[in-house]
Amino acid sequence: MALKRVLATDAYHEESQQGRELRHKMLDETRITAFDSTLKPPPLAKNPMQVVVLMRHGDRTPVRDKFGQLDVSHLGPKWTALLPTTHELLDISRVSVERASGSGKNAYAHFVGDGNLGQLTRLGFQQCQKAGAELRRRYGDFEIRAFSTDFPRTIQSAASVLLGFGCTTREDSTQSATETPSVARIQVRAPAEQTLLPNYDGRSRHFAEGRAATLAKANTTHLKSLHDKLEKALVPVIGDDPLSAVLDFKPFCVHQETVGQIQGIDWDLVHLVEHYQASREAAVYSDCELLRLGAGRLLQ
Repeated sequence: MALKRVLATDAYHEESQQGRELRHKMLDETRITAFDSTLKPPPLAKNPMQVVVLMRHGDRTPVRDKFGQLDVSHLGPKWTALLPTTHELLDISRVSVERASGSGKNAYAHFVGDGNLGQLTRLGFQQCQKAGAELRRRYGDFEIRAFSTDFPRTIQSAASVLLGFGCTTREDSTQSATETPSVARIQVRAPAEQTLLPNYDGRSRHFAEGRAATLAKANTTHLKSLHDKLEKALVPVIGDDPLSAVLDFKPFCVHQETVGQIQGIDWDLVHLVEHYQASREAAVYSDCELLRLGAGRLLQ
């Protein structure tokens, strides 16, 4: 999400060559670590001219119904019951989506999900609406632009934020243009131009090879004890070679009252999985060359 203060005139300042060189020098010399959870939004007394908000999608159903030897496909109807209501889906559908044409592919297609899997839930819809309402409270006189990866759940999440922000939709006829400066519109870039996921179109062999080598080394050095601990915890749940599976267990804990308890899956396991996955990503992006290749146009 990009929010920009609405002004009578909008001055455009092209970045100088010296500025670009300085930014790249800082990237090369600065070690990137995990996000700092102590960081807070700027105080309301500040007067920012532009705000960029990076968000994940809202709560969703799992992207798989089989994890190794664990088959939970019988839960399909229960996941369907958690999806947004017809009215909520109608509101979402009123938000325009503009897809750019271009080459490339979605290298993350296996995480999209199918049918009722990998979809935004009613809870996710409400979460994103509340996020939009909070942005409206803080930056009510800003216009808002939304960008999304080409996943149903991320597009619906962005739409929910825009609805919460109070944007007008293409079917609104009762709200005047002066009541809000923003129209509910989401832009989806072509795969080769995508900036919201690392190496989205999967064409950088250098990135893939460097990532694999870094992870292989990490799993035999500083991540070995964590790797072995997680593997030991997973084998009774999903069988042999568990770390080769997509470990998407959080929805089962969030919605346990609806889907029931799955033996072996609890919050302790979810937190262990997330800790391991975050540690792997931290190992990859501690290498500035992999960070550059992974982030691509986001840093250019």
